[in-house]
Amino acid sequence: MKSSQFPTNYFANCFSAKKMFLNRNELKIWQMILVTIFLIFVMLNPVAINANKSPELQLDSIMPNLMKALKESENVDFSAIQIKNDKLVETEAKQVTDSIYLNESKKDFEKVKTGLNFKEKTLEMKDKNGLVFELNYTDAWDFSTIDTTKAFTAWLTKEWNKQNAPYRILSMTFLVGVLVLSSTLFLIFGTSLFIWLTKKNHLSNIKSYKEAMNVTLNAMLLSTLVATIIGLIHYDISLMLMIQAFGLAIQILIIFTKTKFNDTLAVGGKLK
Repeated sequence: MKSSQFPTNYFANCFSAKKMFLNRNELKIWQMILVTIFLIFVMLNPVAINANKSPELQLDSIMPNLMKALKESENVDFSAIQIKNDKLVETEAKQVTDSIYLNESKKDFEKVKTGLNFKEKTLEMKDKNGLVFELNYTDAWDFSTIDTTKAFTAWLTKEWNKQNAPYRILSMTFLVGVLVLSSTLFLIFGTSLFIWLTKKNHLSNIKSYKEAMNVTLNAMLLSTLVATIIGLIHYDISLMLMIQAFGLAIQILIIFTKTKFNDTLAVGGKLK
């Protein structure tokens, strides 16, 4: 009987513990790479869908030097900073504190390593770590109720997250993507190594690391699908990764229970 072609053969082997083991030589190396990429992208689906719900980033971790300088500023009269018609009312250039400037010229502010510059139409934020952001003024900016640097930094963090949503979403998606990638690869290579080491047992018919990895990839589909479905219902990346890892461990245990990693026992035969 003619065997199924890739990727049909992969999916056909992933719903039977015995097939996961017995058909451990069906995937070629390039097919294993494609399956690994597929599993990673399946796990990233809930991440992409929930990207807009990513939590706010803290400016303390993005622009630590700027936030530290602002928090150390004292006796700042924020009420003097007025925005009307999306423009700064103050036209005179002056330095409010060591880190807060009004209408500082582009040439002069380039010399400042860390600070805020309230320009005519935008607020420029600079940190000596190299990051520079600009926030557009809105009439909603009201500093009359801000009387402490703590309140100002809290407002600044919220406004930065609001105006830099694309940056925030891409950053969080990238970080979570790296986490999913590293976790998935660790599971695949780690589990494959564990299965490959069983070749030292006289019952095991595992002969190569490639065979062990084929078994692992076969066993990983169901746990990945379950983790993804859970993630779509209730997005929690740590829960998803835990379900994927725990599910894989259960699958490997079931495969071992039914086959003992031995071809003869897997097909229902008896050892001589």
